[in-house]
Amino acid sequence: PRLRFSGRGKVLGGRLIKMLIPGADDGVVPAHSSCGAASADPIDSCSNYIGYDGKQGKVKGPSKLLYNHFPVLMSDNYGHLQMTGYKNRGQATAVLNDFYAGLKVDFETHTKNKTRGRFRWRKKDTYQFVKGSNKKGFSQIIYDTLNN
Repeated sequence: PRLRFSGRGKVLGGRLIKMLIPGADDGVVPAHSSCGAASADPIDSCSNYIGYDGKQGKVKGPSKLLYNHFPVLMSDNYGHLQMTGYKNRGQATAVLNDFYAGLKVDFETHTKNKTRGRFRWRKKDTYQFVKGSNKKGFSQIIYDTLNN
């Protein structure tokens, strides 16, 4: 199995990359590639129901995944070269979770209801995050989860 980890963080030259790569990207690799999508369509997430920022709802994700490819973790805070370090850059969200693909993949998640902006009376959006991802780097989250 190919476990996929995807970021949508900002990197140097981000505006130039945006002109060259349609849809979301990590500053180097387009989301359709890092998510394991079967076609090179411009997508905004590795999922059709959760965004890179963890917000749950309808999102433009891949219509089909490549055989044996599993997008499991993504974040809108990590760029291409930032995913392998242990420095925390923000929260991550689980895409496919609680399954077995040669090893057990089960990120502990929690949901949070938030309103955007100053208007507390507005409808709250629901976000899903991996527990501890606000304190650990992307690599450390992956290592800790897959080594349990």
